[in-house]
Amino acid sequence: MVSTSGGAFVAESALALSSFGPVELLVPKHRARHALDRIDEVLDSRLGLGVTRTPWVIPVAPAFLRTRDGQRRLFDRGAVDALEAHPRLWLDAVGASLGLARAVRRRGPHWRAALAHWLVPSGLACSLDRRLPLVVVAHSGDVHLLGRLGLTKIIIQMLARPALRLVVTSRFLQDKLLGSLPSRLRDWMEPRSMVQPMGFFARDTGPCPPGERAERAGGLGLDPKSRVVVFAGRLEWVKGPDIFVSMARVLAAGHPDTLFVLAGEGPMRRRVHSAAGGRVRLLGQLERRDLLRLLSLADVVVAPSRVLHNGRTESAPVILAEARAHGAALVAADVGGVGELVRHGVDGLLVSPGDIAGFVAAVDAVLSHDSFRRKIARAGQQRAMSLDWSVVAPRLAGGIDEAIEDGLREGWSR
Repeated sequence: MVSTSGGAFVAESALALSSFGPVELLVPKHRARHALDRIDEVLDSRLGLGVTRTPWVIPVAPAFLRTRDGQRRLFDRGAVDALEAHPRLWLDAVGASLGLARAVRRRGPHWRAALAHWLVPSGLACSLDRRLPLVVVAHSGDVHLLGRLGLTKIIIQMLARPALRLVVTSRFLQDKLLGSLPSRLRDWMEPRSMVQPMGFFARDTGPCPPGERAERAGGLGLDPKSRVVVFAGRLEWVKGPDIFVSMARVLAAGHPDTLFVLAGEGPMRRRVHSAAGGRVRLLGQLERRDLLRLLSLADVVVAPSRVLHNGRTESAPVILAEARAHGAALVAADVGGVGELVRHGVDGLLVSPGDIAGFVAAVDAVLSHDSFRRKIARAGQQRAMSLDWSVVAPRLAGGIDEAIEDGLREGWSR
């Protein structure tokens, strides 16, 4: 498996696939502390998975790219946002790509197939081995960036081979990606693509047992007697943390027994912290185990994502499934592929993106009617189980097997 990120779902996907055979996780190595470090939290001491961190290759780079600050700006802000805000960081991105490509060339002959998270640079790095069966997972960020640059057709052509499968995390994203291709390439690619949101480990989830609530809440500095409404995610414009804060400031007066909790870090940190005042509890970036504890305490989880002016939005955030698996009622913006995961009024509530008044009304309705909250929370919890890695991993493994079989039909052997 090849990835430029060490986010929890990347590490979890590798761990889930390791039940089908040995998995080597290939990620860039650099000195900055960023999301890559979360791999160690997820993997802990579990066996069956090797992690190889590849060196950076930056043949020509200004001085700031050789510092922690340059690498931190690329990854801690989120690569898509960072590249659009700081074009000079493309040199750092090229360095990561070259490092991955070199590692794939060295390690690839030992693999039966590769699964690459993100079309670029991971998929592109794998494409250099034309006889390597390849499954590429396209996410919203890389699809948006390639579309903005007009490079989608070129990249798909470079990836194209008989032994190729494309995984997209929502039908919305599949339509966006395939719809940008010329008809002949689209017709060739469509039967080789599948929609599959990323998964989570259901064994790590569930509502907090009453006997443990005081300990879990106390460990996070929260009042165990209060109801809890949560935003969990990067503090970036597309995820709408400012919408959550604005909503909380309106609702706080009418729900004095409720804590509004925001967990995450990102480029909007100062703005969000300034607006929060004393109405929102700010927890910063939580370790994986603490995030799961927070979700187990949540009565409501809010995902107020927005559509940016350039068209970028989210596809199918994993936090939606994790929140519901913990027994929280979900209130989410109806963007991207979210409507494919949430049935309004049945297992969650959908709100028009950017509609602060709509979020206020939806969360107020959930907090004011316990029977309704419990009803949509139970339905959401049941539906979330369809994204347990025990369900998702076999589908990804099936795509890998299909790519390998196509390679064998072409006379490839590894």
